Amino acid sequence: MKYGITLYGNRVAPRCSSANSLLMITQRRNGINTKKRVSIPNLSLSDLCELLLQYHIDILVCGGITREHKDFLRARNLNIIDKFQLFLYYN
Repeated sequence: MKYGITLYGNRVAPRCSSANSLLMITQRRNGINTKKRVSIPNLSLSDLCELLLQYHIDILVCGGITREHKDFLRARNLNIIDKFQLFLYYN
């Protein structure tokens, strides 16, 4: 499973559109296998989607995302975990 986490500095970006880097993590059965960080200053949604597909990311983790962006990414078979879903999971 490959995760893409949008970052602003060293924190999860509050919105995927405000991210300045993408942390890519590959998870294997025994834990995290690889990590790679890529700079993504001022990427449009289509550019971000292209990057996620290029690196074969399965799940995007972000602080927040608009409904339109979420639908756009889901139409390209990308799963999304955002702050709202984490809130529902832990409450």
